Amino acid sequence: MLEDTRQYSADRIYPFLDRALFASFSTRQGAEIDSRFMVFACDPQLQFFYFLTLSGSDKIQELRENPRATVSILSPGDGPEDYAETIVFGLCTLPAADADEAAQNGLKLLAAKSERFKMLIEKGLTDAYQLISLKSQRISFRIYQDILNDLPKTILRF
Repeated sequence: MLEDTRQYSADRIYPFLDRALFASFSTRQGAEIDSRFMVFACDPQLQFFYFLTLSGSDKIQELRENPRATVSILSPGDGPEDYAETIVFGLCTLPAADADEAAQNGLKLLAAKSERFKMLIEKGLTDAYQLISLKSQRISFRIYQDILNDLPKTILRF
């Protein structure tokens, strides 16, 4: 294994996440892991990841029972130096869309990433939806080129 102490910063990781639209969002449902793909957005410091889902979805009940979630993201690219895998572990809250500045920021980030969410938010049609805010506890990140070169992944702890 090659020796490398490289640790990517949030500034380096964020552009990879910004070009990915979907994340696999995993929660626990009893003894089972329940995953589904969801549109996501995050702040540039990678401290918060945001999702929007229907208020009555199973995901909301699962998060009320256990707020821990794992998010897996594959960032697209043109070559091995562009693809990246990111795994985020954290705790979720379910704020009201108008609860505070952080929730409003989450909605703005989602609107910037998804035309569908932008339309819902701009037209005030989010009443049937629930914002999910995931506070990062740990992020694991690797660029595909690093995997090919057997370099260690970056771990960010919050």
